[in-house]
Amino acid sequence: MQLFDDCEDGLILCKLINDSVPNTFDFCVLNKPTSHKPLNAFQITENNNIVITSAKGLIWQVIRRGLLVQVDIKLHPELYRLCEEGEMIEDLLRLMLDQILLRWFDFHLKAAGSQCHINNFNYDVNDSENYTTSSINSNPTNVPFHPSKCVISINVLNKS
Repeated sequence: MQLFDDCEDGLILCKLINDSVPNTFDFCVLNKPTSHKPLNAFQITENNNIVITSAKGLIWQVIRRGLLVQVDIKLHPELYRLCEEGEMIEDLLRLMLDQILLRWFDFHLKAAGSQCHINNFNYDVNDSENYTTSSINSNPTNVPFHPSKCVISINVLNKS
């Protein structure tokens, strides 16, 4: 329980995040206790909100790193399907890993019949529609629901 008490004001978590991704925080904006005046509930909440906001960005970086480690022709020989017309596998493998992952995403969107094209992972997947379409196409047996069923369920709920 002492660990939770020590992390309560958000300062240790900020340091942990900053060690993982340097320069994430400007420590001048964080509220710090002094020997004469501890932090109040508002200041603690303010620090923790900063931690949460920063952690959201870190989650994508962790996912991205995990995905990029798997972009390897030895692990996934099917990557050859991402080659564009006239392109050799060697040309594909010279691309940055982010670019190969974008091609994989677009490949599955196109195979699902989507007209969408992904240029980046920041804005183009915000609404999760492209992500869902790509997930269903790339691994249809592992998807717990189908978007059309969700839309029907939402429409039924709205009518009640």
